[in-house]
Amino acid sequence: MSNDVVHADMNYLDDYIEAFYYENIEAKVEASHKILLLSLDYNNLEFMLNHDSLMGTLSRTLQDEHKKSLEMSIAILSTFYYLSNYEEFHDLLMNNKTGDTTMKIIEYQIQRFDLRINEYHAKERAVQALQREPAKL
Repeated sequence: MSNDVVHADMNYLDDYIEAFYYENIEAKVEASHKILLLSLDYNNLEFMLNHDSLMGTLSRTLQDEHKKSLEMSIAILSTFYYLSNYEEFHDLLMNNKTGDTTMKIIEYQIQRFDLRINEYHAKERAVQALQREPAKL
């Protein structure tokens, strides 16, 4: 995300949700940030709670596309985190399997981290082996 200040307007929530149906990942990232901003305002929560497709769309996007953008995943997970502080959202969060999805994403990110660490150590060993060999002409 750029350093530009992001503004979100509750009147455009349906437009933000619609962006998740585009193929453009940048549009999804931007929409996820705007929905996160909306979730931070207590005055928006009732409308968000009663919105027909908000939670389902966020959940589906997170389940299906979390590997495409870590930034989008973090924004959606943060939205779920903020909403989970309100009991009224608990059923919606459970029905959309956000806990299960969150755990799968954490497991995936741990696997990616382990893979990168192993690749790093392999390259480090290869460099050290080259440094120990006498120069060949």
